Amino acid sequence: DRNTDGGHDADPDEHGDIDCNANGGRDGDPDEHGDADRNADGGRDGDPNAHGDTDCNANGGRDGDLYLNIALHPHRLFRVSSHDLFLDLPLAPWEAVLGTSVLVPTLGGSVRLKVPPGTHAGRQLRLAGRGLPKPHAGAGDLLAIVQIVVPTVTSERERALFKELAEASTFNPRGHFEQEAAK
Repeated sequence: DRNTDGGHDADPDEHGDIDCNANGGRDGDPDEHGDADRNADGGRDGDPNAHGDTDCNANGGRDGDLYLNIALHPHRLFRVSSHDLFLDLPLAPWEAVLGTSVLVPTLGGSVRLKVPPGTHAGRQLRLAGRGLPKPHAGAGDLLAIVQIVVPTVTSERERALFKELAEASTFNPRGHFEQEAAK
């Protein structure tokens, strides 16, 4: 109890998910999860409007403050850091080499993301303003982290093309090993 002049503070736990948070409550209804959800990034909500919200004053002092402990449930696609969202973006090797345009899920619906030619695994492609809402204005970003995915089943033609590429290519992904060994 942080209140020292007679009132009592309330410290409930609130649980929600990222989709609920982004929409201000279930199906966009802020009353279903509370107004604090829209600004929640996990942890203690510092909403100044929660002062005096408990009406727990039995001793003549001011009413207590309401502090919410908010825990976000893990999402099947997104990871959260503050107001930013992170998403693993699987690409085929040829998409990474040649560049492409892919549909990427966001909390507000899918958007098209341009992947530049020569994109490497681990590169973060930013979709500005597509993260979680910030308390006073704007939103965090969605960062799509490139994952190069190789086919596990290939046709005879695909194997022949990969073999042809291997024979024609001068690319050596371990060339830096040889450079280190020469030192």
